[in-house]
Amino acid sequence: MTALPSLRVGLLVHRLDDQVLVYDRVSDRVHLLDHTTARVFELLAQQPADREVVLAELQSISSSDSAEALLALSIDELKKANLLEQPMNRQTALPSVTRRLLLNKITAAGATALLIPAIATLAATAAGGQSTCIPIGSPCTADAQCCIGSNGGRHCHHIGTDPPGSFCHNT
Repeated sequence: MTALPSLRVGLLVHRLDDQVLVYDRVSDRVHLLDHTTARVFELLAQQPADREVVLAELQSISSSDSAEALLALSIDELKKANLLEQPMNRQTALPSVTRRLLLNKITAAGATALLIPAIATLAATAAGGQSTCIPIGSPCTADAQCCIGSNGGRHCHHIGTDPPGSFCHNT
């Protein structure tokens, strides 16, 4: 029996219909797993993962000829997204399969190309990078909040007038 890899600990998982959304707190990345990769991910979460069970599940959504290739590509996608506990060693490595070869196998079996495993990964950005700037003349607390002025600079200028405060200034 060929061992299958295990998933990394600490991943936050949320099911979205036939896809799975995975948040990796360590890398601060969000991964959206397609139907095929999501199913493999869920089966790998059942430790110890049984290779025959995973292949049988993949055969139910594709042909028996392409199940092995789908498993190999799904595990490769999970590895690329850094969702597996550790890289598999040479003894447990799955056969190398190209996407083109898999597409040919799936097409020959009459299945759809939508079965090909894929993961969309998004990096979470800092909240400050998602906000817009404050216009010149508006109240502020830090230089980074202010829009760039006509002179190419931004500055949160403190004034001691009544009432005292700070406003965005372009010098």
